[in-house]
Amino acid sequence: MCQSLVEQDRVDHWNLTKYLASIGMGKEEAEAWTGARTRGTPFKADDSDGLGNHLDKIWDRSSTRVTHSNFSKGTGQLRPNDELRKQQFRDRIAPLRSFVAMLWAYSFAIWIYVIALQYTNAGSVYWSLAAWLPIRLDYFGEAGFLSSFLFAIIWVKLKLT
Repeated sequence: MCQSLVEQDRVDHWNLTKYLASIGMGKEEAEAWTGARTRGTPFKADDSDGLGNHLDKIWDRSSTRVTHSNFSKGTGQLRPNDELRKQQFRDRIAPLRSFVAMLWAYSFAIWIYVIALQYTNAGSVYWSLAAWLPIRLDYFGEAGFLSSFLFAIIWVKLKLT
């Protein structure tokens, strides 16, 4: 039920008849005004009609919000909803992609650190990482090597989605 309400809200963006009834208009009168507005007739009957002027402003603000949010910035044409959903998904995973890129850089730096240490001192591969850790530098370098490839693959996968 909640999904159908979301779909209905996305299509209509707001229920004009219920809004008119909530501000004191009768249901039949609200339906007549809504029908007139969908045919393109403004709510404002004459210059002294304050309620009609107010309703026209609300209608214009609501309809411009709906149309401008769907406009493509480059072409000015309406984007389909599927494209909007994809853009929202890309926006949501952008921080995740940044985090994966940071993890890749860290694991790549570990790998390069171990290689540089091995070039300067060949026996350093068998040193322990720290006095209190039972991990040797060669295992640490292998873990950095494998994780750098893993994070690179994950980053590319997130970029292509």
